[in-house]
Order: sequence, then structure tokens, then C-alpha cells
Amino acid sequence: MREGNPDFLGSGRLGPPVGAVRQETDDHHHHSPPTPFFKNAKVRNKVWTNTCCSHPLYRESELIQENYLGVRNAAQRKLLDELGIPAEDVPVDQFTPLGRMLYKAPSDGKWGEHELDYLLFIVRDVKVQPNPDEVADVKYVNREELKEIVRKADAGEEGLKLSPWFRLVVDNFLMGWWDHVEKGTLNEAVDMETIHKLK
Repeated sequence: MREGNPDFLGSGRLGPPVGAVRQETDDHHHHSPPTPFFKNAKVRNKVWTNTCCSHPLYRESELIQENYLGVRNAAQRKLLDELGIPAEDVPVDQFTPLGRMLYKAPSDGKWGEHELDYLLFIVRDVKVQPNPDEVADVKYVNREELKEIVRKADAGEEGLKLSPWFRLVVDNFLMGWWDHVEKGTLNEAVDMETIHKLK
């Protein structure tokens, strides 16, 4: 993210890749990526979003390109940082890289993002202990609940807001991926060749 630079979105520079991660509730019902409020409340001002963004660091373990291992390692690290989920509960070999999306979006005129995001899923039973510096709330939702959240955000009801990247994932991919998770055919949804350019 960049602060206070109105030229950033037109600059062509990219931010770090992001991993969107899916979890499963302890009752084994499939829900959307738990739509936790995400990212530093001081920065994002209570915006609902995907479970986690990996934001790989420039370190050897997160630069591994083979089989997207660097992004998987980063997602595992950030799940611990943001949601208190230990690495052993989200093994890197259990992440399914589903696709990539290139997007840019302004946010409240002060922030902007231009990123190539790697979209990852993982289905695991986990106990969440959110980091209060990063996450204000976590909510597991089913499809109908997610649709209602989107409707309320669109209508400006209850002050509900969705992050721009999460909204792009919902509008372009999530429901189809959800179908695959329910049918046990998630690998059929994998498309790591295409970079989806979205705004």
C-alpha cells in the first residue's frame, strides 16, 4: 500500500503478491473465506475482507517460485501473525494455488494498491486467535450470509465496507470455487497460467 501518493495508481508499480486463504469451521460446513475484518484497524477502518494476505517478504523461504512455495510459506506466516493459527495447523503443502489476479484500486483517496495477487485456498479445522493490532473481528459465513454482506455493503447499510480486492474475488471467482469445494473438485478450478486483469 502507498499513502499520500495520488500518482501511485497510475505509476505502473506493483505491490507484493497476496494469498487469499480459505478455512473451514469446526462443524465441517463449508463457508466462504471467513470474511474477517482485515488488516490493521488503524489503517483499514473496519473493512471486511479475505482471511489473510500473504505479503511475501524478501527472504529466501518466501522467494521460492517452484510450486508457488514462497507464497505458500508467506501465507502460513501471515496466518500466524494475523489470526494466531500455528504453522502446523496450516501445512504449506495443503494450500491450493487457484489463480492470479492483477488489480489496482484506490481506497478512500489516501491509499491505493496495485498488486499481482496469488489466490490460495486451504480447507482446515483451525482455532483462530486474532491479533488485535491486525484484526478487529472474524466471521464465518455461508453463501447466503455472504450475499447479504455484499448487498449491505453495496447499499451502504450499517457502515459495511468490503476491501476492493475481496470484492473482485467475490464477483469473479468465489462462488465457482465454492461449488468446487463442495463437490470435492477444487483442483479442477486451478488456473495459474492466466493473470486475470481486474479493476
